[in-house]
Amino acid sequence: MRVEGWFDGSCEPLNPGGVVGYGWHMDWDGEDVEEFAVAFSGGDFATNNVAEFIALQSLLMECVLRTNHGPEFRSGDNVLVIRGDNQLVINTFNGLWSSSKAHLKPIVAITNMLKEKLIQAGWTITAEQIGRAYNGRADRLSRRALNEIEKARMSLTEQLGEEYYEASQGAIE
Repeated sequence: MRVEGWFDGSCEPLNPGGVVGYGWHMDWDGEDVEEFAVAFSGGDFATNNVAEFIALQSLLMECVLRTNHGPEFRSGDNVLVIRGDNQLVINTFNGLWSSSKAHLKPIVAITNMLKEKLIQAGWTITAEQIGRAYNGRADRLSRRALNEIEKARMSLTEQLGEEYYEASQGAIE
C-alpha cells in the first residue's frame, strides 16, 4: 500500500498563545480517501510549529490505527510519503534538526514514537518539504477548522451579520 499524506497547521490570531488549527489529507494507492481538520484553544505555548507537529502526529496516528485494525496494512510493504510546508517539522522528523524549545520536546518525542511504531510495523516513511502553493488543501482544512471554532465563539448576531440583525429589528417594531 502506498500512502501519501499532506499536513498543515497554524495558530491564530496570536502566535504564540492563539487557537491551534490543523488539517491533513491522505491518498491510499492513489485514491483520495481521508481528510481531517480540527481546532482548539492552544494556551500560552500554542504556536504555528506546535500546530504543524500536531497535524503530523494526527496523520501518523491514522496510519497506526489502520495498521492495527486493517489487515490490508499488515503486509509490511507499506510506504508513507509525508508532505508539509514547515521546514522545522520536516527536518526534525527526518532527523536533520533537533528542537531546543522546551515546549516542543514532548511533541517531537510523541511524533518520533508514532514514526517508530510504523517503522516497526514494516512501513517505509519519507518526509518532504513542499512549497505552500503545493499544500493548499491541507492549508484550507486547517483554516476551515479555525473558522469553525471562531464561528462557534461568535454571538448569533455576529453569525447572521449586521444586515440581517437590523432587518429583523425593524420587523419587531
